[in-house]
Amino acid sequence: MRFPGPQRSAAQAWRKAPIPTSVTFILSNDPPFDSSAVWKVYTQSSRGSPSAAVSALVSGATLTLTHATNIPAGSYWVTVTETDKSESGRLELTVTAYKGPYLDSVAAITSYLSSVSGGTTSANPVTLALSLNLADNTNGWIGLLTAINSAGKYVALDLSACTMAGNAQGVMEFDPDTFDAGKNRIVSLVLPGAAQSVKAGTEGAGQDAPVPAFRYFTSLKSIEGANITSIGDHAFSGCAALTTLRLPDDPPTLGDNVFTATYNSNTGSTTMIIQVPSGKATTYATSWGVSIITYVNGNTGRYGYDHKTIVITE
Repeated sequence: MRFPGPQRSAAQAWRKAPIPTSVTFILSNDPPFDSSAVWKVYTQSSRGSPSAAVSALVSGATLTLTHATNIPAGSYWVTVTETDKSESGRLELTVTAYKGPYLDSVAAITSYLSSVSGGTTSANPVTLALSLNLADNTNGWIGLLTAINSAGKYVALDLSACTMAGNAQGVMEFDPDTFDAGKNRIVSLVLPGAAQSVKAGTEGAGQDAPVPAFRYFTSLKSIEGANITSIGDHAFSGCAALTTLRLPDDPPTLGDNVFTATYNSNTGSTTMIIQVPSGKATTYATSWGVSIITYVNGNTGRYGYDHKTIVITE
């Protein structure tokens, strides 16, 4: 039996051109809606009439929002009315601003990095907005890291428009691999919109043990995951420069020792900001078992804050 009303795999879609006429979302309803269903788009969460400018077209699991000339960035709410049923509740979808140019191959990345100024220090990274298939053997994650390493420049990496493959369980898990070249040049990272989880690792458990997800990201200052629902054990272990983590409405589950060894007395970074949507700070604090919003836990505790002050802010 399908859950009533539309459900989505990811809440955001990115404008991949300066003036796009459409953006697509993936619905998670199973089975998909029948072609006879009627879809409406609203620009308010409640009340108001359907939009005359933006329409919704659904084919299988793909929902496309369309505008005649240029779909504006912002929030939209869609409903569906099936045969002999009332109109469903409104599902919020967000169209984010264009961040281009999107580079879609390792060759394009290499060329861009060789021609652009900046990137000589972590204070002035080169922004790379990418549209890659990260699982591709040539133009994927490893090729990207190789290009960054060869260029020798610090980068602010936006993978929000990139695609990726699921793990053995079918979960869209972000796994940075054990290949370490280039990771030390990444200053900020926006995870793929499709990413649902961050891979778990193990600290100091032998050569064959899975390494923490962000090991070797020694310059990484901020991470954003718009649709992350879980963060694995030791994920940020060793990220001594990490100061900001931006997360979605619903608090992701945390593995053990997620923040172990993120403190380094030499960097002066003693505070980590967990930035959450408006009105969600208390929800996060409750979900994670934190009794106060600003939480210091020294060397003890399940999440391993390691002398770092964790501030949950909106």
